[in-house]
Amino acid sequence: MTDRRSWEGNWVARLYERVHERGYDSLTAFADARPTMPLHLLNLTRWRGP
Repeated sequence: MTDRRSWEGNWVARLYERVHERGYDSLTAFADARPTMPLHLLNLTRWRGP
């Protein structure tokens, strides 16, 4: 199903890092702009564009 290792370590910091890579200042700003993108997918994937 999913690779559990994605959730090891400091996953909160990784979520913030991925959100900042996409040009957003916060998780809230990202969620407001992309309401259909589940946050858990940020931890599993790299940015591939809009």
